[in-house]
Order: sequence, then structure tokens, then C-alpha cells
Amino acid sequence: MRKFEKLYESFINEKSGTSFEFIGKMKHNDKKKNLDKMLVHYLTTMLWSSNDEKGPMDDQYDVNDISTDAKKKSKEDCKKFLDEFEKELEKYNKKNKYEKGTDEHQDLFDFDLGQIGHDFWLTRNGHGAGFWDGDYDKDIEDILMKITKKFGEVNPYVNDDKVDI
Repeated sequence: MRKFEKLYESFINEKSGTSFEFIGKMKHNDKKKNLDKMLVHYLTTMLWSSNDEKGPMDDQYDVNDISTDAKKKSKEDCKKFLDEFEKELEKYNKKNKYEKGTDEHQDLFDFDLGQIGHDFWLTRNGHGAGFWDGDYDKDIEDILMKITKKFGEVNPYVNDDKVDI
């Protein structure tokens, strides 16, 4: 099992007692489960891209080592991000006269929200990678970047053997 899958299974088991297998059965348009997917990728990227005095955080910690408060704050940010993205997509579709059911029409579930979580963390923290180097249409990239600018930088640190922000 890949490292991410272990982290994801650990997170899901902690939250709901279900197993990693449920991600394969996830309804494509289930906003709550997609938010969870975004959050896990966001938190995993936080650990992967951050260091403390001992070195890379993902070598020492997993999502179980992230404080409850940090998980809560991260989930709130991810939810706010998704809500804003959904609103901006509605404006984008209306502006371009993209009707629902057409290939041009974009909605939240046309995107890999795990990748969105990963790119959100990297972009908001200026890691030199993120939304601008993905496979997003230029207009969508601009929307994602505009939303991200509303969020400040977040710097994880370790406090009492828990990763906090």
C-alpha cells in the first residue's frame, strides 16, 4: 500500500470507522465525501511539503499526528474554498453561456478534488508548484488562483507531539 493510501485509511478509520475501500465506492457528486478527499490530500501535502527541526514532517508524522484543531481549521478552509469555487464556476458557466449537460459546462465534480486539495496547499503557501502548473484550463486556473489569494499562508509546527497550524 502506498504511503498516501495508508494515511488516507488512517484518517478515514479515525473519522468514521470505515476502510480505505470506500473511496472506490464514493459517489462522484457527493460533496461531503469529496470534501473529505480534498482534506486528506491537503493534509497529506502539508506533511509532505513541510519540515521541522528533525527533517521532513511526513517521515515522522501522519494524519493521526495532526491536532484536532488543525484538522478543523483545515477542513473549514477547504470547505470555504470549495464553496467559493462552486460559486465562481456558476459565474464562469453563465458568462460563457455553457448550459448544464453540455461538454463545456463545468461543475465542482468535473475536477479531481484530491488534486485540488494538493494544489490548494502548495499554492497558498508559495511552494513554487500548484494550480499554475497543473492541467487546468487557463480560465479555471485563474479562478483557482483568485480564490487561493483570499487565504493566507499556513505554517505547520509541532507542539506536544502534535502537528498544528
